[in-house]
Amino acid sequence: MQLHRASVALACLFALTVAACDKNDVVGPSRQDVAGTYVATQLLTTTGGVKTDQLAAGASITLVLNADGRTTGRLFVPASTTPQVDLPLDGTWDFSGPTDIDLTSTADTFLRDMVFAVSGNSLIGDQTFGSTRIQVTLTKQ
Repeated sequence: MQLHRASVALACLFALTVAACDKNDVVGPSRQDVAGTYVATQLLTTTGGVKTDQLAAGASITLVLNADGRTTGRLFVPASTTPQVDLPLDGTWDFSGPTDIDLTSTADTFLRDMVFAVSGNSLIGDQTFGSTRIQVTLTKQ
């Protein structure tokens, strides 16, 4: 009989614990978890059905996210694929959701208009600007 009561009590405790957990209470990484140096391991653009690997064409992105919310880095795209871009990525970053990062940069780049999802040791962005889709993966070094 005591074993039955203990089982019922545990079942009730489990049910209350599950009920108290809201599916919308997603806990994301901390600033310390996300802080670090990231480099582009994927940078694809698609316009009019034509996909271009910008890294293979010579583009590069290095982004440093400091734990205090500041950013540094560099975005480089060679003139061979588009008008040349060589801009610093000085600015700030913050969470825009439990697992999303938003960048604010002094330079006007597509990066500051994207939301990046934190996925393991990567930041993943995928957004369409006008008729061009840009897919970026920045991997922590």
